[in-house]
Amino acid sequence: VNGAPMGSVLEPSEEREIEVAVAGGHALDYVEVLHNNRVIERVSGHELSAAADPYGEPFQIHMEVGWAERNEDIDWEVALTVAGGELLKIEPRFRGHEVVAPSATEAESYAFSHWERSGAQGVHFRTRTWGNPTTVTASTQGICLTVTGGPDTRIQGTVNGHPVSVSLSRLVAGPLAGYLGGFLTPSYYFQRAIPAAEATARLQFTHRSATNGRDWYYVRVRQTNDQWAWSSPIWVG
Repeated sequence: VNGAPMGSVLEPSEEREIEVAVAGGHALDYVEVLHNNRVIERVSGHELSAAADPYGEPFQIHMEVGWAERNEDIDWEVALTVAGGELLKIEPRFRGHEVVAPSATEAESYAFSHWERSGAQGVHFRTRTWGNPTTVTASTQGICLTVTGGPDTRIQGTVNGHPVSVSLSRLVAGPLAGYLGGFLTPSYYFQRAIPAAEATARLQFTHRSATNGRDWYYVRVRQTNDQWAWSSPIWVG
């Protein structure tokens, strides 16, 4: 607000220049700017500008492992490389045990996930999953790769010794899942490749307010995977 970052307290002014920049970890559903807890500006995901060249910008590829029988613990070892493209960034998306119903006994270990970069274009990780304790409580583990490349760029490697290979064009079209065995066996899942244009947004506008008290502004963001973010407020007055 007026060039000041989140958490600032500004002198009173009737005219405020608002600038917002959002970079998500998935496709954005909407971005809202709120003034005194009321929405004054909103941009929805379908309003975001698509890139002229869909392969001219980075993609986020979130790969998950898990599922299987409910009370079955699965140890995972996964190695992935980017062939014919560039691996720009690796973001681990691991989780700990969900305490759905507290127990008198504790887990043997709480530190069971580890990842490391494998050369310039690869990643290797170990982790553990267990059957989802409820229908709304996930216990999958995953990692997100930010990559650049063309339609023939491939994500390839092994998942617990099973070879996997998928083209970027296939993941642009939609997600891909695979079982390590038959139904109810451990599985892996590549989510749809998310282009940068779907995960970023910028807003710039002028807002006028003549309230006598202190005003505040903040940003609320929702992603299409139901993850949310709220900014710290900026106070005026």
